[in-house]
Amino acid sequence: MGKVSEKSSYKNIRAAVKSTQFFTTKQAVKKAKQKQK
Repeated sequence: MGKVSEKSSYKNIRAAVKSTQFFTTKQAVKKAKQKQK
């Protein structure tokens, strides 16, 4: 494995967390909409 600089790995982690939060929020909204029907 190549050495990853702390800054880029931190950036990658932040991006991953952001996309994960976005995905889970989307799923929660979908579930809420299904319940309303």
